[in-house]
Order: sequence, then C-alpha cells, then structure tokens
Amino acid sequence: MGPSAATVREPQGRGHQPDARERLRWYPDREWGEILARHWRRIAKKEAFVGRCGEVGSAVVAAHQVRLLMRLCLLIHRRYPP
Repeated sequence: MGPSAATVREPQGRGHQPDARERLRWYPDREWGEILARHWRRIAKKEAFVGRCGEVGSAVVAAHQVRLLMRLCLLIHRRYPP
C-alpha cells in the first residue's frame, strides 16, 4: 500500500487541535464587538433615507436595510450568513 492509502486519525481525548478549532470557531470578542458596531453604524446611516426616497426608491433602500438587519441578527446569534 502506498502513502495515499494511509489513514489519518486524530488523537483521542483533548489534544491541541480541538482547542484551536474551538478558539477559531467565531470571532474573538473584541473583533465581534467592532463588527456589531460597524453594522449598527451602517443601519443608522441609511435609516432616514427609507422615508425620503419616495415610493419606488424607498423599496430598494428598505430592502437593503432588511439585509443589513438580517446580517446583524446573525452576528448577534454568532452564526455565519448562509
């Protein structure tokens, strides 16, 4: 059997890899807070434009706001967007 037939097995118990995977599963708290703040600023910038754009434009701006809010909800729940 050649090298391609070798089976790689992870060590039993808590090794270094599972700890690293757990640490890298989500953003560190400081960066997560900065990302949340950035999303809130984006939402605040566009909030006034929904009513000012008129009938046609407001739907586009509102749809963008909904997208930003959905991404914010995913961030709050610590989930990556699908």
